[in-house]
Amino acid sequence: MGEAFWQALTGRPRFVERAVCNLELGMSFDEAMMICKRRVASEIQGGGVPFYLGITEDPQRRFAEHCSGGGQAWERMLVLLQASTSATTASAERTLISEFGDRLQCLNDSGGGEGASSGSPHFCYVLLGSGPIRRSRHRGMVGN
Repeated sequence: MGEAFWQALTGRPRFVERAVCNLELGMSFDEAMMICKRRVASEIQGGGVPFYLGITEDPQRRFAEHCSGGGQAWERMLVLLQASTSATTASAERTLISEFGDRLQCLNDSGGGEGASSGSPHFCYVLLGSGPIRRSRHRGMVGN
């Protein structure tokens, strides 16, 4: 879908940032998690930014699904981690939800990893929103 059509359809630009950490390039999981935790913490500091942690095979498609689902207004998706399997990204998602899931602005309602699939590469991401926190339609939204 072209950018002009996307903006006309959704009323906002498509904004998916590239992976911060790529395990396919030899980075260790522990090193990647340390970097990802620091990045999420810096993005949500101040407490007013609603966020959601997830995994997917296709970040552009998944961002479009989140934006078209009603509920929370999402400004951007930051891809935190790229790995060859969803087992790895599911583990990263669980680790990040364990670290940040107790914050009021976190819209995850489970421990993570439910959207694991067979596609490769696979990605772990954080959605960053704006406006008031809305939980109704977004809570429990799973998929890859």
